[in-house]
This record gives sequence, C-alpha cells and structure tokens, in this order.
Amino acid sequence: MKRLITILVVAASAASYAQFSAILEQSYGPLTDLQMVSAVNGFAGSWGGSVLRTADGGATWEEIDLGVENDVDGLHFLDPNVGFIGGEDGYMAKTTDGGGTWTEMTLPNETADVVDVYFASSSDGWALVSNYDSARFYSTTDGGASWTLDFEHTTGDLEAIDFFEGGKGIAVGGGNGKLDLYYTTDGATWNAGAFTGLPPVYTRTDVRGVKMLSATDAIAVGWGSRAAGLQPSIIFTTTDGGANWEYVELPEADRVYVNLYGIAAKDANNLLVAGGAAYEGTTIIRSTDGGASWTRIPTPGGFTAKSIEANGDDVVVVGSGGGIMTSNDFGDSWTLRTPFPGGSFYRLAKVNDNVLYAAGYDGIIAKTTDGGASWTGSYAALGDACPTIRGLYFVDENVGYAARNNKSVAKTTDGGATWAKAMQDSFQTGMVNYGVYFFDADEGFVAGKLATGHDVIYHTTDGGGSWTYVDNVFYETLLDIVFADANKGMVVGENLALGYTTDGGGSWNYSTVGALPSGVTMPDIEAVVLVSGEIAVAVGEEVILKTTDAGANWASVTPTGCDTRFDRVYFEGGGIGYAVGGYDLWKTTDAGDTWTIYSRDEIESSAYCVATTTVGGVLLGSGGATIYADGPVDVSDRDAAPSEFELAANYPNPFNPTTVIEFTLPRAAEIELTIYDAAGEAIEKTAAGYFQAGTHTFTFNAEGLASGVYFFELRWENGALARKMTLLK
Repeated sequence: MKRLITILVVAASAASYAQFSAILEQSYGPLTDLQMVSAVNGFAGSWGGSVLRTADGGATWEEIDLGVENDVDGLHFLDPNVGFIGGEDGYMAKTTDGGGTWTEMTLPNETADVVDVYFASSSDGWALVSNYDSARFYSTTDGGASWTLDFEHTTGDLEAIDFFEGGKGIAVGGGNGKLDLYYTTDGATWNAGAFTGLPPVYTRTDVRGVKMLSATDAIAVGWGSRAAGLQPSIIFTTTDGGANWEYVELPEADRVYVNLYGIAAKDANNLLVAGGAAYEGTTIIRSTDGGASWTRIPTPGGFTAKSIEANGDDVVVVGSGGGIMTSNDFGDSWTLRTPFPGGSFYRLAKVNDNVLYAAGYDGIIAKTTDGGASWTGSYAALGDACPTIRGLYFVDENVGYAARNNKSVAKTTDGGATWAKAMQDSFQTGMVNYGVYFFDADEGFVAGKLATGHDVIYHTTDGGGSWTYVDNVFYETLLDIVFADANKGMVVGENLALGYTTDGGGSWNYSTVGALPSGVTMPDIEAVVLVSGEIAVAVGEEVILKTTDAGANWASVTPTGCDTRFDRVYFEGGGIGYAVGGYDLWKTTDAGDTWTIYSRDEIESSAYCVATTTVGGVLLGSGGATIYADGPVDVSDRDAAPSEFELAANYPNPFNPTTVIEFTLPRAAEIELTIYDAAGEAIEKTAAGYFQAGTHTFTFNAEGLASGVYFFELRWENGALARKMTLLK
C-alpha cells in the first residue's frame, strides 16, 4: 500500500451525491522486515511496492516508492548505500545509493514470493523463495546478476533465514502440524535439523523468525495462540549451528501466546523477541540470560511486530498497520513513531464541534481538537493487552470509556493520552463488549456478550471500579446501548434483539417491533442513538427503526428499496441525522421519519461510523485509519498548494501579550511548533501532531513571561524553520 498524503479529488456523480475526500489516512502500509545498518540509518520493507528509510535512528521515516506494486517481504543492507530487497511474485531489486534508485534482478523462472534475503558481501548472497507447500534456496556470487538453485524443499514452506560468517546459515518454517529447521555450513548444502522437547499441545508448529548469535548459537521463534487453546509461543535454541534444537519451556507466569517473528540481540545474553496478536497487541519479551528465561515488557503498541533490530540499547520495531516503535533503553520504555497506525475506525465519539475521537481495530485511537483539521494518533494500550475497540463514549474532553474485545473496558481521564483497565479483561475471545453509555464520569452501562447467544449488560456507579450485571435476558449478542434519562434505556443486538428498561437497568424487557420491510426477517440491529426526549433511531441490516417511547415500541422507517447494511447512526440536532453502512450514507432532516441517499460510492473504503462538525462537515470513519469529510475539493486548490514548508513572521511583533504564528505545509505531515527563550530552553509546545496540507495559525500567549527575545520553531520529519520575536511589556 502506498502512502497517500494528498487530498483525493472525487468526481461529481450523475446523482449529485455529496462528495467526500480523505482528511486522514494511515501513514504507511504494513511493514514486513527491518534492518538498522548503523545507529541512525535503517530501512524497512512495506507492502505495495515501497521501502521506508530513516536517518535518525527510527524517529522519522521517508517512504521510497519502488515504482512496482509488489509487496516487499525481505531486505538486507550491507551499509547505508548498498542493499537488496525481495518480495511478491519473485520480485528482487538492488540499490547502491541508499534507495535512491533500484535495479531489478531476476530469479530464473520464479513466480513465488521471495520471503527473505541475505548478503554476506556485495557479490555473495542468498534468497529464500516460498509458497504454501514448497520452498527454494537460491545463491548468487555476482551480486544478483545470476542465481543458482541450491535446494528445493517440497514438503512445506520456509519463512526466514539468517547467516553468520558467510556460509553458515539457518532457515526456518513449517505450518499445520509441521516444523521445518534447516542449516548449512557452506552456504550451498542444506540439511534438516532435529528438535526435542516440543509439548503435544500445538495445532501448528511453524517457526517464523531466526537469529544467529554466533557460528554455533542461534534462537528461533514462531507460532503461539490463545484462540486455538493456550499454545505458548514457540522458542527454540541451538548450540551447534542448527543441527539440533531444544524447545524452551517457560514457567507459566512468563508465557506469552502470540506469533513471534523478530529477534534482536545486544550481546549474547541480552535478547529481545517481538510479535503480537489481536488481543495482546505489540508483544515484546526480553531475556538477560541468553534465552533461557524470558519476561514480557509493556509497550504502547497495538500492532503485530514483524521485525526488531537493536544497536546497543537503541531498538527499533516495525510491523502491521505501518506500526513503528523505538526504545533507547533496550525496551524499558518505548515511543510510538508512526504518525497514524493502520486500522479500521469503528466508532466516532464527539465531545463538541472541536473535539472528536475515532477508535477501532487493534485499539487504534485518534483525536482532533480543531474539528478534524488536524489529528493525533496512538493506541489505547493497557500494558499487557490492546484489544479492538467496539464502542466509545466520552463524558467530556478528558474522561472517556472504550468497550472492547475480550470483555475489556478501558478508561481515560486525560483525553486519551493514557488508558487504564476499567473492567478486568478475559483471554476468552468469545467475550466481547460492544456498546457503552455513561451519564457522567461515574455511572454508565456496557452491553455485549459472554458467549454466542449469551447477552450481558453491565452497570457501574463508581467509574468502573466495580460492576453489577444482568445476563441471558435476550439470548443474543447486544451491540449498542443508550439512555433517554436516568430510568429509561434501550439496547439493540443481533437477530432483531431490541429491549428497554424503565428502572435504570434494574430489569429489561423485550420491545415490540412493527412490520419490517419485505424480505427482512431477523436483521442484526447494529446501533441505536437518541434523537431527543424519548425519540430514538436504530439501524441494522437493511432496516431503520424509530421509537417515540424510549424503546417500548419500534416502527420501521426504512426507505423503500433500501438494501444498505447499516453500521452506525448519528444525530446532530434539529432533527438532522445520518446513517452509514458500506459505501452508502443516508440523511434525514425530520428526526428520522424519512431518509434519502446523501452519498453513495463516493469513498474508497467501507465506512463504519459517522459524526459531524462545523469545521469538517460530515465525517466518516473507515478502514486504513481513514476519515473522510464531505464537500468537493477544487483542483485549483491543489494546484495552488505551496511547494515547500513555510514559517511566517509572527504578528504583531513586538507583541504583548499575544501574537499569531502562521505556518504553511506543502503536504500532510507530523509537525511540532515550539516556543524557546533566548537561552534555547523550550517553554511551550504550541502545536504538535499530524496536520493536513495548507496554512495553519496559532495564537501564543506570553502572559507570565518576562520581556525579551523569544524564538519559535517549526519542525517536521526531516527539517525545521525558526524565527525570532520580541515580547515588550
């Protein structure tokens, strides 16, 4: 996937639907492999034909478009200039100028994916090609101009290789019921390794990463799962170059149950292994005794780590969703470096016209404080877990609750900067919280399921410190919940589950539902929203329902011929509302009595949620961490975009006590605008985050500061501008 940093121009359709453009997208495609060739220089392979490059130790990255669509699966660099990549459909390429230009290489008659590459020198190298049921080793002695097929493995796939001192190498792989370990001592002849100690608990045993620590010592890691029945992450060690391997069985308290992919070493004793899963998020385990024992260390990531590199205490991790993290203390603390990680936005929560939150897959969370003009992105990580967010409710700008997979409820009191567990989560994937509604910071409800056909409604009056619950009322998964007042509330769910309470959730009753549209029988009802008083609207599979008595009775207001599978509904006041599902957006101006198509097929990916702001108009949350806003974008506006970053002089200057700072971006970028005193000490970060292309202004208030000279600096991923200003009191 290529990074999109320009606003999309959508052609007007014949039906004159509202036009939408992407105002936020994930920064990078999925990242597959990583190599840091020095403390500051590194490269990462990505899907969609691109390579990322860093020159500051992973703090910022530049994306290099290869001009092809092939995913890059493996790479190896000899120094900051010379490198080799391999990927989808037998694709291979070489650079001698640090990725500035690339020369394609050809593997003879090969169409399978090049999953890993390694070069001992600019001439001697190896390529591992694999598909689902076979794998092949190729070698070159002329820098990739020609290749020799050394070995063909016909009974399974292989996934990773590593070498030490040129010809000594190891390859690993496997699959369902298989474990493949191969080694070579001359770089040409490959032999099967043996292993011992593997417990009989595994449904699959594939190994996905390998690291040679010396000519004889190596570590290999791979499969792990909770969903398949508590299968600990596989860790093997060898002390004879890969001929024999021993399974490392960890104490139960130290086990993780995720797929592990990458291994990094500071020295022979200090090791890091990276992986992840949907519930655990980014998983890093650390050993200080050469791999004999391991402990998990917390991270701020929700992505699955695919590769990890260490240079002393400096560590870089990359993975799914374009996730990038760095550490400068060998994993004790981490910084998320991706401006916007990938993931689908399932929920938009609006606090006011300026402050909105978006959340969804893998615990991704985004926030805007200017109505959608700029966003900051992160994960709602809980230290040892980062499950997907299914429901989101903010009491105010600071206090919010997220209903999540694995029976999780997370709470923030600082506007999403940090999150804590407000309900003890579960390893059981069948336990999911979907809907969340709070009256204030303390009292609220969460609805979901404990298992298939086993509904649950939780209630807290102390901000998640404790919960009471009722279950098995409707015998269906509950997907959303809302209250008209302290006593009257409504729940909706799968298979036309609709219920209501008149005693503040003490008891719940089945709602009465009128006639449904022709052909619609037992639709899932995905969402419900209060319009005003006791009036509410619910949406689901090809149906829109309305109640005027707080959920006791529902009537269909579905437009004739509507075939939209609705995911979410939103009302902004004055009877104006929107219902979204897939590529369709419907609008009502009469409190839900009638609906018309507002937009259809005007976005690039399916939308799951909707909200409005006075700045951005209608916002749609979608896949790829994408948020769309309605309104056509003039081509002339794009053509007039500035060609470089600009930082204007502040005005007025001199000033007392406020002044306006203006900067212009030629493209969307992550920036920081910082105020410094004359001694160079930072005194205020006026702006920080991911901003769209265009001109932005901020007011700096110097109240409390002494008269004198100050500086303001605009910094982006690979540059900075600064100006001087004078405060006169």
